[in-house]
Amino acid sequence: MTENKQEEVVVQEERNPANGFGAQLVAAREAQGLSVGDMVGRIRMSVKQLRALESENFEELPEPVYVRGFIRSYAKSLGIDPAPLVEDFNRRYGDSFALGSHQIPEVAYSSEQVFQDKSPSPWWRLLGILILVSAIAAGIWAIVSQDMLKGLMGDDPVPSRPIAQVEEVKKEVTKSAPAAAAKTQQTAVVRHNAQPALASVPATPARPEPVVVKAQENIPGIAFRPDDNKVAAPQSDRKEVRIRLSVKQDCWVRVSRIGDDSTVFEQEVPAGTTRSIRGIKPLRVILGNSEEVEVELNDVLFDYKRFISPRDKTVRFRMY
Repeated sequence: MTENKQEEVVVQEERNPANGFGAQLVAAREAQGLSVGDMVGRIRMSVKQLRALESENFEELPEPVYVRGFIRSYAKSLGIDPAPLVEDFNRRYGDSFALGSHQIPEVAYSSEQVFQDKSPSPWWRLLGILILVSAIAAGIWAIVSQDMLKGLMGDDPVPSRPIAQVEEVKKEVTKSAPAAAAKTQQTAVVRHNAQPALASVPATPARPEPVVVKAQENIPGIAFRPDDNKVAAPQSDRKEVRIRLSVKQDCWVRVSRIGDDSTVFEQEVPAGTTRSIRGIKPLRVILGNSEEVEVELNDVLFDYKRFISPRDKTVRFRMY
């Protein structure tokens, strides 16, 4: 008697293991955070049938062929492989149970809330896109057709006037001529009376023109000679001369003493710079570029045009 009971317990444990297909389905559902009601909406089973499938209670389930279908649908909805679960069901149960009626019982769904994903039909989306495209095309065509109509009719159409109105216009012009003459006389009187008021307005003082410093050919206290020996040199007073050069283009400059030809200043002066030089007379000055160079001697702007060489455009002169 005791041995029979032990055999029944072993068979029951083999048919309801902790890792059977029912337990695996429950674990997968809970791992995805889904309720029983969510699964009912996915696989179209009643709550009673779904709980019976998870607990492997076949008294509430139809024939094995339908149970296999339930297992496949359940597993696919969770995204897991149904083959091992169906194999576990066949190995442990096979066709060893069946209902007397061999029919799927009609069991009412539970009142548990079911969440279903009701996505709109793609045909409605396509219809909405077609309506939107049609509206945009109609708007573009209206704009283009309006521009074409303006181009054909012209921007400023001049309406033609009937010939019969020409005489009426002439009569109106003739009648309005005396009134226009009287208005002109009144305007002239007003302008004549307004002249004193205008004359009383003080005139805006004129702005003073900028003072232009004119270069001088002769500088007080300095005698100039060309840089040659054709003209006799005067006696020098041996006083200091202040030379200031403002260079707008690169220019080579040399200032030396006459007699021993000692160099006082010699440099390639870059554009946009100034140089101040002091030397005791008599002095020789050579400018390599006669363009865009201003020379001041003792704070007086010097006009050196008569010393420009026509051959190489250099400037050479002596100061005594």
